[in-house]
Amino acid sequence: MSPGAALGSFAKMTHFFGEIRPLAKVLSRSLYSNIFEDYQLLINN
Repeated sequence: MSPGAALGSFAKMTHFFGEIRPLAKVLSRSLYSNIFEDYQLLINN
């Protein structure tokens, strides 16, 4: 693979991750809050 092609595919990948990052952030936040709530329920019971 030529450096130019590598750079092009890297740019596409970073754009893809740029698109997906907000979604991943929301997903991970909801996942963490669910785990945290379950953990608090476990402690309180």
